[in-house]
Amino acid sequence: MAMVRSPQRALEIVELIERCLDFVDPGSGDLTSCALVARPWLYPSQSRLFRAPSLTNILISVNDRTALEFHDSLFHSPHLLPLVRELSFIFMLHLSSDIFTKICRLDFPNLESFSVEPTHERLWEGLRQLSSTKTIHFFCLDYMQEPHSSFMFPASMAGLSNCSRAIEHLDLFVTRWSLEGYNPNPTAPIYLTSIRLGLQWNSFTPTPFTLSAFYPFNLSKLRAISVMGQGSFPWNSLPKGRLELLSFTPGKHQEEITDLSLLPKLSMLRASTDPSIDLLPICQLLATMKPGHQIHTIILFLGRLEGFEMQSPGWDKLDLALTSLASPAPAIELEFHKAIPPMETLSGLLPKVLSQTTPKVRIFRSSYQIEQRWWKEQVQKLL
Repeated sequence: MAMVRSPQRALEIVELIERCLDFVDPGSGDLTSCALVARPWLYPSQSRLFRAPSLTNILISVNDRTALEFHDSLFHSPHLLPLVRELSFIFMLHLSSDIFTKICRLDFPNLESFSVEPTHERLWEGLRQLSSTKTIHFFCLDYMQEPHSSFMFPASMAGLSNCSRAIEHLDLFVTRWSLEGYNPNPTAPIYLTSIRLGLQWNSFTPTPFTLSAFYPFNLSKLRAISVMGQGSFPWNSLPKGRLELLSFTPGKHQEEITDLSLLPKLSMLRASTDPSIDLLPICQLLATMKPGHQIHTIILFLGRLEGFEMQSPGWDKLDLALTSLASPAPAIELEFHKAIPPMETLSGLLPKVLSQTTPKVRIFRSSYQIEQRWWKEQVQKLL
């Protein structure tokens, strides 16, 4: 007699379980409960819990106690180490170098992304250890939070000469610039696909820097770049024929890109502007688009509009510039910081843009975290 197999219960179908867990907020604590439902739920829950630990436990780097608990859970359960894909250390002012180094010495065989805010020199031992992980291709160094950090660009960058050669995407935020102590010992370069820069020099920098200052990273093959802040940047040295994604603030950087026709492969432009100062630079930039361009999306970041900004001159010129773009007409997206102004207000500022039906205009709000995630999603498409 043939054995009759009972139908599989829905709660035991791995594909269904994983689909359901995709909707669970990683930071809510519910994934921990899901791991206890049944054995088939254990691995799907753990894989989401440990994929990006900073999302499921934002305190892992706030203080030594929680960071040590995180280290011990991985050290005593090494089967969890392959699940970790992203590590982000925040508020490192309260994290000792010893515990940070212990975490960095763990073997993360599948680690893809690493973000850190080193606040003192003792953290560099662990930083060098983890940055050499062969599977890392996203790397973020944030030195904007601590003005007394020992990091000095570009001298401290030379200490990263043993970084993984697989790194393709670099986020770098710096406030201090000096050629003092800058003596790189050139090795095989690490070619970047994208770079996201936050530049905020504390004082006037008399000596301009070149792309070679980013050693050990080489920017000659860039396909995406984002530049924020006040610092100067060697735009004229960029490989303009390769760039596909560009994000910057027209009129805010020395020797910046002012002619979009020089970027034949550019497909997406995100331009920030300050309506309280001047809208003319973005209007002049848009006027350089030539017929037959490859740009399919233009995102205009307008920040958070207040009454003063809404009274600023130049809105009529921006309205005209956006509706006079060379064909093929790109999609227009208006991005605001956290709060979107009333539609009647926007219609008064950009009447032609908001009355057109082709292409469709999208209006949305964002934040620093949303913009960071957006950038990462876009550059992942370039891999």
